[in-house]
Amino acid sequence: AGEEEGEGAAAAGAEAEAGAATEAGTGAIGLLPLHEAVAGCKGALTRFLMAQGASVSAVSGLEGLTPLHIAARSGQLRMCRLLMLQGAAPDVDAAGPRGLGGSPLHEALRGVKVNGARGVHAKIAKLLIDDFKRLGLMAEAAVIIKSTR
Repeated sequence: AGEEEGEGAAAAGAEAEAGAATEAGTGAIGLLPLHEAVAGCKGALTRFLMAQGASVSAVSGLEGLTPLHIAARSGQLRMCRLLMLQGAAPDVDAAGPRGLGGSPLHEALRGVKVNGARGVHAKIAKLLIDDFKRLGLMAEAAVIIKSTR
């Protein structure tokens, strides 16, 4: 029963946070609620928002990022998996005026440069490359890999 109570409390907390985020529209840095949940590493809130119809493909913030960009940049492997299971595309380029440009794979590979080939960013890069392969986009993945060396 204790485990169920904990899950209930997490769901109630997610609903309260979602309500606050939805009322505000976008957060302090111009992100949509799903983007903020991902940036805050809030798995329960992220799942709740997606269940309520939040788009994993929505672009938000000054950098024009999707939630998958944010998860890849911040080294959140489980969040990347969750977003990809919900249909997040690995090949969407950032579109904001202040962005570095590039896809979530670019973000992961930038993390590999900083943190080394054995860190979580390398695992995220492999996950994204596998998705490129599944989608028949290996030529695009190869171009991205080459451009970030």
